[in-house]
Amino acid sequence: MDAFERFVRAGLELNGLAVDDVDIAVIRAADAVYGPGMRALAAADLRDVQPEVDLDPARAPRTP
Repeated sequence: MDAFERFVRAGLELNGLAVDDVDIAVIRAADAVYGPGMRALAAADLRDVQPEVDLDPARAPRTP
C-alpha cells in the first residue's frame, strides 16, 4: 500500500465509507486523467487574472 492509497482509504473511511480494491483502482484512474491538470491549476498564479464581470455561462467568454 503506497501513500496515495493510504491517503484515499483514510479519508474515505474517516467519513464512514468502506473502500475496496476496485474503488482504489477507479480513483487511481480518475487521478491519472484529471490529476495533472488539477494540480497545475492549483499551482497556477492567478492573482493577475481579472474575473469576468456579468458572467453568463450560456455565452462564450468575452475578450477584454
